[in-house]
Amino acid sequence: MFLKSLEMENFKSFGRKTLIEFKKGFTAVSGPNGAGKSNISDAILFVLGPKSSKVLRAQKLTDLIFNGGKERKPADYCKVTLTFDNSDHEIPIDSNEVSFTRVVRRGENEEYNSYFYINGEKAKLQDFTALLSKAKIFADGYNIVQQGDVTRIVEMSPFERRRILEEISGITKYDEQILDAQKKKEETEENIGKIEVLIKEIEERLKNLENDRKVALRYIELKKELQEAKAKLEFRRIKELKNEIEGDGKEIENIMKQIEEIKTNINEMERKREEMEKNLQIINTEITKMGNEEQIKLKASMDDLRLEIGRQKMKIEDLQARLDEIGQELKSLETQRKSLSREIDEKIKKKNDDSKRLNNLENEINTRKNELRKLEESISNSSKEMRELQNYIIERQKDLTKEKEIIASLKTELDAKNDSSRKVDEDIASLEEEIKSIELNIKDAEWRISEIKKNDSEQRKKSKDLQDLYYSLKNREVQLREEIQRLETKILSLTRIYEKSKAKMESNKNMEAIYFLMEARDKGIIRGIRGTVRELIKYPEELALAVEVAGGNRLDSIVVESDDVAEVCIDYLKQNRKGIATFLPINKMVPGRPRGKALLATKDEKCVGLVLEKIEYNKELEGPLWYVFGDTVIVQDLGTARKLMGGVRLVTVDGQLIEASGAITGGLVQRNEKFMMMGDMDKISAELRTSMEKKDSLSQEYKEVLKKIDDISKMLQDFSSKSLEDPQVYERVIKENTEKLQRLKENLKRKYDERDSILNRIKALEDKLKAEMERLEFIEKDYNSATIRISEQAPEELQNRLRFLKNDLENKNKEYETLKMLLKDLEHEVDSGSKTLQSLENSIERLKKEREQKESELEEYNIKLQENEMRLKKFQEMNSSFEESIKKKLEERDKLNSEIVEIENSIQKLGMEINRKNDFIITLRTRINENTRLLEESEREFSLYGIEVKEPVESPGELKKKIEYCETTMLSLEPVNMKSIEEYDLESKRLDELKNDYSRLMEEKKDLINLMNELSTKKKEGLIGVYRAIKENFSRIYSEITNGGEAIMYLENEEDPFAGGLVIKAKPKGKKMIRLEALSGGEKSLTALTFILAIQQYDPSPFYLFDESDMFLDALNAENIARIMKENSKNAQFIVVSLRKTVLKYADHMIGVTITPEGISKVLEETYLEEAKSYGQ
Repeated sequence: MFLKSLEMENFKSFGRKTLIEFKKGFTAVSGPNGAGKSNISDAILFVLGPKSSKVLRAQKLTDLIFNGGKERKPADYCKVTLTFDNSDHEIPIDSNEVSFTRVVRRGENEEYNSYFYINGEKAKLQDFTALLSKAKIFADGYNIVQQGDVTRIVEMSPFERRRILEEISGITKYDEQILDAQKKKEETEENIGKIEVLIKEIEERLKNLENDRKVALRYIELKKELQEAKAKLEFRRIKELKNEIEGDGKEIENIMKQIEEIKTNINEMERKREEMEKNLQIINTEITKMGNEEQIKLKASMDDLRLEIGRQKMKIEDLQARLDEIGQELKSLETQRKSLSREIDEKIKKKNDDSKRLNNLENEINTRKNELRKLEESISNSSKEMRELQNYIIERQKDLTKEKEIIASLKTELDAKNDSSRKVDEDIASLEEEIKSIELNIKDAEWRISEIKKNDSEQRKKSKDLQDLYYSLKNREVQLREEIQRLETKILSLTRIYEKSKAKMESNKNMEAIYFLMEARDKGIIRGIRGTVRELIKYPEELALAVEVAGGNRLDSIVVESDDVAEVCIDYLKQNRKGIATFLPINKMVPGRPRGKALLATKDEKCVGLVLEKIEYNKELEGPLWYVFGDTVIVQDLGTARKLMGGVRLVTVDGQLIEASGAITGGLVQRNEKFMMMGDMDKISAELRTSMEKKDSLSQEYKEVLKKIDDISKMLQDFSSKSLEDPQVYERVIKENTEKLQRLKENLKRKYDERDSILNRIKALEDKLKAEMERLEFIEKDYNSATIRISEQAPEELQNRLRFLKNDLENKNKEYETLKMLLKDLEHEVDSGSKTLQSLENSIERLKKEREQKESELEEYNIKLQENEMRLKKFQEMNSSFEESIKKKLEERDKLNSEIVEIENSIQKLGMEINRKNDFIITLRTRINENTRLLEESEREFSLYGIEVKEPVESPGELKKKIEYCETTMLSLEPVNMKSIEEYDLESKRLDELKNDYSRLMEEKKDLINLMNELSTKKKEGLIGVYRAIKENFSRIYSEITNGGEAIMYLENEEDPFAGGLVIKAKPKGKKMIRLEALSGGEKSLTALTFILAIQQYDPSPFYLFDESDMFLDALNAENIARIMKENSKNAQFIVVSLRKTVLKYADHMIGVTITPEGISKVLEETYLEEAKSYGQ
């Protein structure tokens, strides 16, 4: 593999496209200072992509673009292509040649855009780097040595030189692995520290467990006193319940007597309603029979007349719509005509002005041509070679003129074809749009015909359908009445059930206040009540028992938005004497955090989780719910709870409760009837609301049915229908549009064919234009080359005049061609505009004639419409006499309907009164039953205490104080650990586990330390291996270059190489061994260059580039270096930029670089080898 060629365009001083071909072996590049030879190495580096543009001797990439030299304008872009011979496929691309191209193009505001291509395909800089690295070619590697690289190595500190060996050896990857291991070691040490803290905490806790036994004894004594006080309080409650049951029984007897009186009144009203309904049926029958045959005939005549009027109105609307459209179209066309006419006049004026300017330019060009011809003849007469060049230039000029004429003709024809193509596309779009519109008109007409036919048959049936609808509505009237009565019965039944459930809830004194407040919330009396905790949360059915036991009575607490709302609720309860309730204001309640014990308990495998994690609730309820549940934990069974108990509140799935103190409440736990009852009440309430809403809806429908019956009775006397349309009108529309559609489709096909023909011609013209442009480019290059040669050989004064004339002539020719093309465009636009203008005037004339025709038709249809409307009015006056005959009957029926509704409302009200009284009886009986149940429960609860109570018993206040004292004292002793031994065992077990974890982490720490040591060893071995190989190369190469001199390199600390740097010493022949820093300037450069060659031999590349690396060497050492390069070039390609003749003589190939007077670098080919060598020093 080797660099085959370098192509530059507008790169630095290479202002022209320049191709340099390279060959295998040793290639030298030379030339005068400032000629641009180092720009060749910069161009190679530019493509390889260094990390900084400063490496290319530029502040920014746009500085690489040719600045225009002395006379030319700065270029807008630069482009460099490297082509490598890839026959050995070192670069992993299936091609024997691989080219890498980079382009930098100026942008706005001093910005630029950079583009990359591989074999002409778009790529990225990363793609360049990845492919070239496979062949060991790097922009920042040591296969490329620039000006200053040698000096940089000389000025490096020993530590910086050692870093060079690290980069070459690739050991920097170990640094990241060592850092990762160090981080894990620090994390392990942190975990060890945490476990040590936990071990100390558990050991301290084990000491404290011994004190729990003393507290437990006092706790049991207080519990016994508490039981005795509760038994006495239950005894007093039994006595109060017996008195309440006796009072409610007497109240029920009084209400039963009132109900019997109301039922007697209802029976009398039912009898009156039946009589009225019979009279109503007779009146409805008489109304139906009052229609006669004469009325039906009159109605038929009216229907026919309405049909004809409808057809005439439709036709008038169509005519008027078309007249409106014509008016809009005429207005639009007139505006277009005026605008287009104005544009054509302006273009004709501009065309005349441009024609004059074109004539003037033609005269100026002829004058310049004559002057240029005379000057060229003067130059050509100076020598035979100049005459031959001049004749050649004249021939090329003729070719250029001819080629430009051909291209101008092709462009003109191409522009005309493109205009035609655009016009045809517009015509096609217009035709397609018109076809779609006509197809929609046909479909609309077909749909209207089908609707007319359908409506025609319907109208004939309309009268009969109205009769059927009348009787159908009468049947619906009966159905609705029966359905309303059924719903009323259901509502009464549901109301009784609801009141019964409500009575049960109210009979529970603890729930009375809660229910009362919920009712106030629902009625809007108090705002800001969210509801009870129970109704604001959701939880899985399988956890229902656990959640209800964990929440207990606190589930009945009422959540309110603020403490202000709570105060309003308390005042409301006091005013209505409805007991007490617990309120949880959202704005004051603060959520807590689970204690450490609770969190540890959740990690047990049989733990379900915290109660608060298993229920669904609104985020803003966190504070109130923390009050209800706290950090209570749900576990699977009592065994798990016993294992975890102590300092944490636990509840099992089946409802067993273990307090944080160690107290256990359990047994056969069932869902609280109160909780279930509230759920049933919600269901009953929802069903009741649904039934009442349905009843209201049916009552409304009942009223609407009665109204419809009246309306249809009237319609049967004066039947009317919608205006009917004539289907023949739409049949004509379909026929006309179908014919027009056929014509448009034929036109569209012709347009498609025309477009295809134009596009084929455009393609042929574009291909021919491309070929002619390439030919023009070739002729211009040849012409420019010849003019450059003749200008270089002419005297300087004549050269300057010649350049001026040519530039001026070129500018005028460009202006002439541009103006000529503009003139042709104007002629084409004027011609096209004139045709369009004529087309607009024809359209305006056609629309005016159509408008006159439509106005005449509109006048005829308006006269016919007026005549038919007069006839219809007479028929309607005849029909109105029939209405008077049934008016009295309709009024009589309406009166009966109103009286029936009033009676039904009265019956309903009395029925509801009975229901209310029955409901109150149910409430009282429910309260008796509830009090009886509570009495049984209280007696059963009292018997469980097993305590005999003798009167007199202390007052409830004294008993409550005693209960409060016991509970408070017990609470102050909590948490009481009844299972201290079992807890001690659990803590000991956990201590053993932590100690095992501690041992395991210590072992992990040891393993990480070993890993870090192992990685450090590998890093050291990698560095030492590279160091020794380069060290051997360095000593050997230095000896070869200096003919017996000595040089060594060594690590300052070979045992710990990363603690020191890399020292270089040299002993030129006949001198002492001293450090690199103490050598003379030339000796330093020679030693540093030897170091670079040693690195290159360790990590060989197929391609090397040296840019004046011998500039500080004397002739002898420069020759020695060149000799080494010559020897190494047998295995790799060397490209060396140098001014030393001692170096150049070893080159297999020579490239010379010079600079022209315009400031543009120029490359000398192999034929100028001797001239190139002459640049050497």
